[in-house]
Amino acid sequence: MIEIHGLSKRLNHFQLRVDHLTLAPGTTLVVGQNGAGKSTFLHILATVLEPDRGRIIYAHDPDCPLPLIRSKIGFLPAGIELYQEMTVNQLLTYLAELKGLDKAGRQNEMEKLLQLFDLEPLQNNKLKHLSQGSQQRVAIAQSLLGRPHFLFLDEPFTSLDSMEKRRVISILRRHYSRNRVVVVVTHDLQEWEGCCDHVLWMDEGRVRFYGSPEQWKHADVLHVWEGKIKAEELKLFPPARIIRSTPSPDRILIRVIAPQPPSPSFQPVEPTLEDAYFIRKMGL
Repeated sequence: MIEIHGLSKRLNHFQLRVDHLTLAPGTTLVVGQNGAGKSTFLHILATVLEPDRGRIIYAHDPDCPLPLIRSKIGFLPAGIELYQEMTVNQLLTYLAELKGLDKAGRQNEMEKLLQLFDLEPLQNNKLKHLSQGSQQRVAIAQSLLGRPHFLFLDEPFTSLDSMEKRRVISILRRHYSRNRVVVVVTHDLQEWEGCCDHVLWMDEGRVRFYGSPEQWKHADVLHVWEGKIKAEELKLFPPARIIRSTPSPDRILIRVIAPQPPSPSFQPVEPTLEDAYFIRKMGL
């Protein structure tokens, strides 16, 4: 658990402020538009950035020294740059040593991570010779060294294809989420459907919502409908209420927000995480 009290941070003309928030164990998705303060918030949680005011308490221990807190944190910043001249093995060894893992523990951790992320065939290759997707898998793996109690990931799916994204989610859910606080900044809400425990929505430097996925989907009496229409009928729907439109040879399948079905042919569908974000982003 992480408790936040009276947190504030000013960066130029932007100010982050979190009056009171308790992040429960499990996976929390942090969503919001660019510039909402998501990455700033994550950097503060990871102790990379110091707040101007406020207090963060990790695991109920207000007197825990900073070095000990940092030893329990795993962090993946957005756009991380890895040491390109190192091999995968060299990089993970170096970072494991920085984390204070002993030789036996280091070897066990690395073997497990190399296997989980399908990096065993690449372990002796230099980073500069790996694809962007493989480098991103290495970047995620390094954040998990030492089995951190607190894991902070900023846009971890960069350069990953759909199969790799599902693999990462599966690894986190099966091996690293239980009894740990995992906080993920993401725009890939569709990939996380059914795979998160909490949603945190940030807007203009403030936390506007924190709760379960079900609360997120149904807090605003969200009504979502799907139906097929002719192409010429699309202009009859306000663009701000169209979540998605998918063309087909003779019709367009559209997903819309509306208090009532737009026509008798439209059917109600269960809102998704992405639908709920859409309605808040559009201010509906």
